[in-house]
Amino acid sequence: MAMSRLNLVVPMTLLIISLSPFTMFNNLRNSFLLFSNLLLVLSGGIALHCLQEYDVRITSAIGYIALFGVAMLNGVVLIEHINHLRKDSRTVESAVVTGTLDRLHPVRMSACLASLGFIPMALHFLLGSEMQSQVATGWPSLRLSPPPCSRS
Repeated sequence: MAMSRLNLVVPMTLLIISLSPFTMFNNLRNSFLLFSNLLLVLSGGIALHCLQEYDVRITSAIGYIALFGVAMLNGVVLIEHINHLRKDSRTVESAVVTGTLDRLHPVRMSACLASLGFIPMALHFLLGSEMQSQVATGWPSLRLSPPPCSRS
């Protein structure tokens, strides 16, 4: 019952998360850019999930939904600043480099602070903690993923 409900909720959440930037920016390109950031975060979370040999459960899906929200927020902050710089008659390359450098610290700090809140759940090893640790599994991937528009 819960898994069937989750099979409905997760795609709906992804749809809402991917459509909300389109309504904000009125630009399909920025929406795809933000969604690609979610795919990077998801791939890192799945890799960590596999390394820890966890099964996909409801608690891990809830953790991924929260992870997507924070990743989307960080991407919106960065892209909004880059768009603001573009309105000031900057070139695309200049706006991306300056915007990434300007917003790298706030984006990394919000990702690190969100991840820090999940450390007690990830490191708890008492009875029943297997549920808590799965919620926190994907969060380190948020800190490791590059922000959208950044150059490697």
